[in-house]
Amino acid sequence: MRVKLIPYFPIVLLIFHVVGIMLFQFYQNASELSWFNILVCGILIFLSEPNLKKAGDVLAVIFVLGFIIELIGIKTGYLFGNYTYGNALGAIIFNVPIIIGLNWFIIVVASSNVLRTFKIPLIQLAFLSGLLATFLDALIEPVAIKFDFWK
Repeated sequence: MRVKLIPYFPIVLLIFHVVGIMLFQFYQNASELSWFNILVCGILIFLSEPNLKKAGDVLAVIFVLGFIIELIGIKTGYLFGNYTYGNALGAIIFNVPIIIGLNWFIIVVASSNVLRTFKIPLIQLAFLSGLLATFLDALIEPVAIKFDFWK
């Protein structure tokens, strides 16, 4: 059943993002729904993976490591400089939104899946995926600050 639904996932994501863009235009507090968008994206990306056991392991590792990296960043100012999270990303533990680990999963998996189509060696894939994820983060940064994801 899941495999039959996978072709529709991009359509669902497109609809969510179009509705999200419209909400941001007309609803001042639209950013407060961003955590839900991240959750839906994460679930659909996870379910799109052919091996759910392996994807679950990858999700767990990236989620935990991403959260820990953000926790180190918030507490020390290392890695990303001094910053704090706003309220737009939902529930927070230790000053870090819980959903941020899933956001790391989305960015890492999406970046690597885009580059996987080029059939490049694993070490190059890892390096280029990191560059792509960093580039994406740079694009997100001004929007994230404007809508209280972080400061």
